[in-house]
Amino acid sequence: QQSPIALLLRIVLSSSLPGDSVLDPFAGTGTTLCVASQLGRCSVGIEKSGRNVSYIRGRLADLRDADDVGRLMEEYRHTADLELIWGGDLSKEIDSETVATNQISLSV
Repeated sequence: QQSPIALLLRIVLSSSLPGDSVLDPFAGTGTTLCVASQLGRCSVGIEKSGRNVSYIRGRLADLRDADDVGRLMEEYRHTADLELIWGGDLSKEIDSETVATNQISLSV
């Protein structure tokens, strides 16, 4: 089961701050890792499927429009301290280069 980006966005925003670490012990297709990295969180994913690990690496290296959490920011416009919990400059679009610079670790 793949969780929607919007759900993982809500979970990561409500349970961590930029620079925190996020662990996904059953990484699957990497949705949690994708969201965490865009929000400036370090992420660790554990996935036993080599096929899924390859998919995750590709997904993190080349961010798809569907994975961009920036498109959901408007839903949080009334959130106190949004700039603090979102993880940086809210006016800047997140791109795959930004995602690649966050610490991401995958284990098979």
